Amino acid sequence: MMRRARRIFFLALLSILATTSALHAGEVTPAPVNPEFIEYLNDLRDGTAANRIPPKAYLAPEASGRSARMTRTAEGLPASFDIVQEGWVTPVKNQRGWGTCWDFATMEAIESNLKMRAMKKGDTGPVPELSELHLGFFAYYPESDEKPAFDQSGYDPVKENRIFDNGGTESKARAILSRGTGPVLEDDAPYPKNLISPQYYPASNEAGRDSAEKEKRDELLKAPVAFRLEESLTFADSDDIKQALMEYGGLWISFNADHAILSDDVTYLYTTQNTAGNHAVMLVGWDDTVSGDLFIDYQGTEDNPNVYGVSADIDGAWKIQNSWGASEEEDEDGYYWISYADESISTGNGEGASSFIAMPADSYRHTYAHDPLGAAYALSADQALQTANVFTAARDEDIVYIGFDTAEEDTDYSIQIYKNISADGHPDDGTPAFSTPLTGTADFPGYHTVKLAAPVPIDKGERFSVVMTFTADDEVLIPVEAIIEEKTSLASADRGESFIKEGAGWTEVMDKIITVTGDDADEVEEDLDMLDDDDGADIVIQCTNLTIKAFTNSRDSSDRSSGCATGAFALMLVALIPLVPRKKR
Repeated sequence: MMRRARRIFFLALLSILATTSALHAGEVTPAPVNPEFIEYLNDLRDGTAANRIPPKAYLAPEASGRSARMTRTAEGLPASFDIVQEGWVTPVKNQRGWGTCWDFATMEAIESNLKMRAMKKGDTGPVPELSELHLGFFAYYPESDEKPAFDQSGYDPVKENRIFDNGGTESKARAILSRGTGPVLEDDAPYPKNLISPQYYPASNEAGRDSAEKEKRDELLKAPVAFRLEESLTFADSDDIKQALMEYGGLWISFNADHAILSDDVTYLYTTQNTAGNHAVMLVGWDDTVSGDLFIDYQGTEDNPNVYGVSADIDGAWKIQNSWGASEEEDEDGYYWISYADESISTGNGEGASSFIAMPADSYRHTYAHDPLGAAYALSADQALQTANVFTAARDEDIVYIGFDTAEEDTDYSIQIYKNISADGHPDDGTPAFSTPLTGTADFPGYHTVKLAAPVPIDKGERFSVVMTFTADDEVLIPVEAIIEEKTSLASADRGESFIKEGAGWTEVMDKIITVTGDDADEVEEDLDMLDDDDGADIVIQCTNLTIKAFTNSRDSSDRSSGCATGAFALMLVALIPLVPRKKR
């Protein structure tokens, strides 16, 4: 087990990082920092952090400065589109006062995609309702030693609903779901109907709550997986977002809700403040003709108090489905409009809107991965980077899918599987499974799976590797899991798991340790107002593993029925055709 990193607040000063002895010409280097992540960490120490955390510590150059703000729809797209009218949504839900908006936005997006795909095949019946509780719980409570949780965000530990008040992101949802933790059905892990629920946290002391949480974990682990995450892409450009709505259904998106007076009197939301999103919702449509005069900024500031009452300067708006309930008596249907001119939807950090697409639970049975906390950081290389994860087969089985993450648009990739790697061999020292590597293009950043044309057999105890080469026109960014304080401090790695190719040799990803020492460290702490009295202490960030995964089925036929859907539900799943990384439209 690796030692934990002490500090990562230094990320804002990349010029210092570039001069440290850990980096040399020709080596893989850190990606640019996401300034909103630094802002969040400082707010966390001050006790003012919003529920939602920017999803990445790094910033993809391709997305830098891009925004979902727009003035008109590109040629070929309609002036308006509404998946609610198409019937591609499930009923409006209620998160009740907990910080679980991100769970709801995730599950609603999956349900919307299932609904859309079923309706296009002529099935107008209901789709399964998925559990928000299951995702929210295991994001912040360890499923096992092999599947740890994200850091809780410093909320009051004596609150009875502490796990569910940490907020979350689309990247956290991807990490939890892609490792095989859910999604499960709502009936198997129901969301509590009351805000403070003795059912989950009955004890008034810390030990009692810990015991109750362990009991809840054991209960939730009994819920069978209903689906597998197949793909989750992020779209930063407005026209790509619109096309994705038409192609995938509802999308995960965030905005700043501090100014949102969500009632029957105010259904048009707008702020001129370029602030990070703190509330996640499902994006369900757009309309270019909604008048900008309907959108009034109610969020004044000390520096700019005159913005209060200012209307949007352009027409057009996004339609969202919220998770704060709906009431016919109060004429609240749970849907609202956010102006195209709103500055909080996408603030230049590449967040945009994200799809979540599921495939049947029996598409595969077993997951080989080294990154239970997912893509937390990224490494950068010129044009091409060869990467590899090495695994040991737990049984006689067939590899049927490969999973991986990308961090930027238009990333070409190749896949080769090497079998029978010797105990001390390099990742490519074995027998290649394919005569030529599989190739493709991931047009949008996010999580992808590729279904193999023919299963690759592996035997119990066999060491095998998945070697992937990523290329781009200029810089290529490769997501990695990493130890990051206040976010993924429980990430870990062992020797012989993840590798990157530098020059003629392989380097272990866990050896990518970036350290700022002495006076430089003190300067970083002073510039970022860090609360650290240990003068001259090192500031460290440590990469752990790549996010490459292999998904398998046992060659023992008795294993294939485990957790399988039944009845009409299974028939609907069979009808849904698996997806592969999309070509750019």
